[in-house]
Amino acid sequence: VPSTEAILGTVLFLLLPMLTADMGLAIILIIIILAHTVTLATSFSIADCATNLNTIGGGGMYALSKRSLGLAFGGSIGIQLYLAQAASIGFYCIGFSEPLQPILEPLLNLIPMFQGSGRETLLLQKQVIATAMLVIFLIIVLTGADFTLKIQTVILIILIGSIAAIVISPMTGNALSIKGLFVESIADINLSGNRAITLSIFFASFTQFFPAVTGIDAGVGMSGDLKEPGKSLVRGTFSAIAVTFVVYIAAAVIFALMNREAVIVGY
Repeated sequence: VPSTEAILGTVLFLLLPMLTADMGLAIILIIIILAHTVTLATSFSIADCATNLNTIGGGGMYALSKRSLGLAFGGSIGIQLYLAQAASIGFYCIGFSEPLQPILEPLLNLIPMFQGSGRETLLLQKQVIATAMLVIFLIIVLTGADFTLKIQTVILIILIGSIAAIVISPMTGNALSIKGLFVESIADINLSGNRAITLSIFFASFTQFFPAVTGIDAGVGMSGDLKEPGKSLVRGTFSAIAVTFVVYIAAAVIFALMNREAVIVGY
């Protein structure tokens, strides 16, 4: 559950529609597959480490690397893992503030220091919301793993509903087509994108999408709370990758059915 939630996050809802509109379905499918091959290779390494250790304990990726590679080498990797986790938390909080800012803007405008409509003011409002989210979830995490898992179950239900809304959106009749959001025929699906694709544009798009698939660390981080981490880490990680891979492919196809000009202008 933690891995699935971390993978199906900011990129799916905020970046994938724009990337699909700009790059086209053919290229975005290549990017999704390439990104998942990296995660899949990492998962085989996790499986190798987890099944060869008698005890793992808390620490997730750090515990696996330290016990498998030794304290010196594993510890040096642990420093990089710590920095990566810290950066990802900031990424998630900023992503969470993006859709919240327009909703909370009327309330924030009641406070003098947050009033205004300029880019600096909008950025300040997003930073304040992201910081507030960071503090709230810090308190949740410090409360304990059991409470965190209960919260994650609620979030998973909301996430499933959100993805279901994406999946059924093309099936809601012609209303959205008339409004220009979806193409009128599947023959008009966006395969080639908005511009000529160069190697630099391809890898720039790849780097924007790639953080989406790195969320497996969230599940591995629960190693200290699992009854049989040697089995659960392997099954959970591969299951999360399989489920989210299907979701990203399906979402990309649906986003390719959207009017690319409308998506890019909206973005």
